[in-house]
Amino acid sequence: MFSFIIALFRAFDRLLNVLTIGNDFTTISARVGYFADRDKTRYWKVCRWIINKAFSPVQSEHCYKAVLWESKMLNFRTQVYKRGNIFSRCLLFIIISFFSLFIFLILLILSLPGKKWLRRMA
Repeated sequence: MFSFIIALFRAFDRLLNVLTIGNDFTTISARVGYFADRDKTRYWKVCRWIINKAFSPVQSEHCYKAVLWESKMLNFRTQVYKRGNIFSRCLLFIIISFFSLFIFLILLILSLPGKKWLRRMA
């Protein structure tokens, strides 16, 4: 059941990535993590900080781990990551800001009694 829920969230994440002119095989976290390391603009670094803070109750450096996971599991090359245009990046920032708040609150509440069942995510 747990793996089904994670797969559902990952599919929703990929859908949001496609809506913001990203690749359909990558997640927003991996896209942001990839460009935060390679692009010198502050935009990607701020997005990475927001996402990493959202997942901080259960995982450190979430964006970096998402890039590693996708490159390992899906054998990605650099051309699959798309920056998108200015309008898609504005929409991406809104999506990241909105959903990161809810992700942070949910993970914080779920991690209060104990992190035993959440350790698989780390």
